[in-house]
Amino acid sequence: QWNRIANNSPYKPTNLSGYNDFYEKYEIVSVRVVGVGGVPSPVRACLQSSPLSCRNGPLRCCFLSRRELAMQPSFETTQRTFRLEMWRSIPVGIIEYLFVPFAGLVALKVYDASDNQKAFLLAISQVGLIASLVIVPLVRRLGWSLTSAASVFSFAAAAGIVVAAAVPSSLAFYLGGLGLAMFTFMLPLPLITQIYQANFPASRRGTLFGTTTVFRGSVAVGFAFAAGWILERDISNFRYLLWVFAAVAVWAALIVVRIPKVEVTAGSSNPFTAFRWLRDDKKFRLLIVSWMLMGLGNLTALKIWVEYFANAEYGNGFSAWQVTLLTIVIPTSVKLVFT
Repeated sequence: QWNRIANNSPYKPTNLSGYNDFYEKYEIVSVRVVGVGGVPSPVRACLQSSPLSCRNGPLRCCFLSRRELAMQPSFETTQRTFRLEMWRSIPVGIIEYLFVPFAGLVALKVYDASDNQKAFLLAISQVGLIASLVIVPLVRRLGWSLTSAASVFSFAAAAGIVVAAAVPSSLAFYLGGLGLAMFTFMLPLPLITQIYQANFPASRRGTLFGTTTVFRGSVAVGFAFAAGWILERDISNFRYLLWVFAAVAVWAALIVVRIPKVEVTAGSSNPFTAFRWLRDDKKFRLLIVSWMLMGLGNLTALKIWVEYFANAEYGNGFSAWQVTLLTIVIPTSVKLVFT
């Protein structure tokens, strides 16, 4: 229940030490008082409360400014988004096998692709990450919702995989189809991030996102076991896996469509305006630099794993199952354990 704050309100806290800056900075328009019985569902989104001594007992008070109150998603929106995101974690976890090790493994063992052709498959997803810089301004200019735009990219990725699966004998179709798919799969990442920000309350966002991430990793490990065994039996079975990837990409797109609609926030359509944060925020700038240094090593190593383990020229020539075990099953399992 919401209660308008007034000087004579019994719900006004008596100790605001440490909260004076907040109290002076924002116009406090409402207060929720929660007893030990639990949080009322209409206001459950407000979970960043701090324990204060209230005049009517040792309760927990949660203050929201007018702007914060407007930004809080409803409990129903949060629950629906989380439920759908858990469902989306299944196809996304399956698709992780497409990136590593499937694409490189098939290019090497089925098509005997050249170094440049394999390098194209290794690099195209990172090109998609770079291109995602323009996606939010583009969606803003087109007037699309974030959920609609994200689903369009997933449908486009599915189309690319269908192209590769429809002509399995052609290396050109394989490179072109998977190149389109791996490129477009990366484009909606900033849109998904904004959907999380809009539909998950800040106080629970990390927990909800972490839960879906762990579930997605578990799905990736489980599917990798099965897919590695299928390729181990006969590498030509890759064509059936391509159809599986196409189907789950469509599934993921259909799930995104059902997520509560999120409109893009107002702002500039210039994709480079976000770089001002590198100039203005020292901590953010330091974080980005550290990520770039770490990524220079990690992303490079991850991309050449499959080639090193599967190519006999390097003295290994491991089987499809062994490559699967070394590139996705073990690394992802370790990350899940430590997460």
